[in-house]
Amino acid sequence: MGFRDWLCSDERVKLRLCEAENRRLAERLAELTECYTRCLAERSQYAADCFRDKWYLSDRVSELSGILARSIQVPDIKSYVGDPVIYDPWGDPPPIVDHVVADNNYYCYPYESWVGILAPIQAEVKKTLKRWQSEVSDCDDFALVMAGLVAVAFRNVGGVKQGAFFVAWSSTHAYNVFRDASGDWWIFEPQNGAVIGKLALFTEKPYDTRKLWALGERKR
Repeated sequence: MGFRDWLCSDERVKLRLCEAENRRLAERLAELTECYTRCLAERSQYAADCFRDKWYLSDRVSELSGILARSIQVPDIKSYVGDPVIYDPWGDPPPIVDHVVADNNYYCYPYESWVGILAPIQAEVKKTLKRWQSEVSDCDDFALVMAGLVAVAFRNVGGVKQGAFFVAWSSTHAYNVFRDASGDWWIFEPQNGAVIGKLALFTEKPYDTRKLWALGERKR
């Protein structure tokens, strides 16, 4: 006589219901396990993509920095880099979800100091690239060269950290963004040296910022 034979009809009904519930829970567990495994894989891929971007972009800035240092006069920014505010992008991430940072901390300065730092550097960038030209000196070249020269300028004054100066991309344009000592983020146009305005106020083209790269020179 089997186990079920010892049960009354009500108990057999309860047993069937319990078995059905166990099967449902097992299927749900398998579904959740599959979902969790897929999420882990996607997270790992995202991390790998992020690190690949970071090292590629850091190498690119280092390469540009070396070329610039050998080919043009890097402005002396010593008079503008007093006591900086230290910015931790890991504890206080940039306002754009898609961002890449290469270092642990960055220097921030008052807005007026940033203007003084960037003006002579942009003049050298303009002297080097001269004018917009498709593929060879277009917006991304201006933004990358500007970031590279800013990195060299900070290194030349003995800074142990880079300035909080970003390469930025929108849906149609490349430019720069910097963070000041008050925590405000400003859009900087490297092609003409203009501070366009606060990052948070621009949601339409060409300054609808989608990605930020806080780079500096890669430490080897």
